[in-house]
Amino acid sequence: MRGVPPTAPDPAGAHFLRDRRLIGRLVGDSGAGEGRLVLDLGAGYGTITAALAGTGAQVIAVERDPRLARRLSRRFDRDPRVRVVTADVREVPLPRREFLVVANIPFGVTTGLLRRLLG
Repeated sequence: MRGVPPTAPDPAGAHFLRDRRLIGRLVGDSGAGEGRLVLDLGAGYGTITAALAGTGAQVIAVERDPRLARRLSRRFDRDPRVRVVTADVREVPLPRREFLVVANIPFGVTTGLLRRLLG
């Protein structure tokens, strides 16, 4: 955006998706909905988490940063569709049942995480 200085890249590769239209398309095309279990890996501020919960899906929002995880917990503390987990996305236990991943994963963990999910 004009007049807004660029921010330095986060060493962990975190980037926060803010475009609500893009988030809507991402969630709409994901297959998330009532009765589905969805992981939002690297949930950040919860913009994708909120959109996923809005479909009726059960969402596990995983966030490594304890401050962001606390913020997520406060934001969704009364929403039974959302569970916040403070953990590294590369190490969090994966569900034993079918699940979707709908996330804006941090660049710094992309390769390792995809190998884990697809392995």
